[in-house]
Amino acid sequence: FATGYIRTTLALIQTERGEYAEAEAQWRAALAVFEKHSPADHPHRAAAEYFLGVVLLATHRPQEAEAYFRAALSRTQRARENEWRVARVASGLGEALYAQGRAREAESYLVDSYRTISASPYADVRTKEVARDRVMRFYTAHGQPADRLLRVDADP
Repeated sequence: FATGYIRTTLALIQTERGEYAEAEAQWRAALAVFEKHSPADHPHRAAAEYFLGVVLLATHRPQEAEAYFRAALSRTQRARENEWRVARVASGLGEALYAQGRAREAESYLVDSYRTISASPYADVRTKEVARDRVMRFYTAHGQPADRLLRVDADP
């Protein structure tokens, strides 16, 4: 199990540095460790799936990313993770769907997750910024006014 933690730490650093090939290998190795040594709904498995999805998105493989985001979303929901963590995964899923041209399906994931993340006192600033940027890119690409996001912020 400790090997999974070490690989996760390395993978996080490599992901942040944009060293995606290396990060992908570490995330896959960490996930393999967690799959072998932890219960099915363990949060570390979901985190490895989520971040592997992030790396796959960054390397222009949205269909592969979708599969990992869906697995992580199901796992975080079953594990009753904090709402903002579930929403973070849903935001990634929305981005993967949008990258595949599935805008209608992506919008609800992007908007609903942003609402949850932005309202959470526990979500970190970076997570909030990423979720907001995803919604902004979505609406900008669809010719929606920039203030559309402000309405998202205000809507229940």
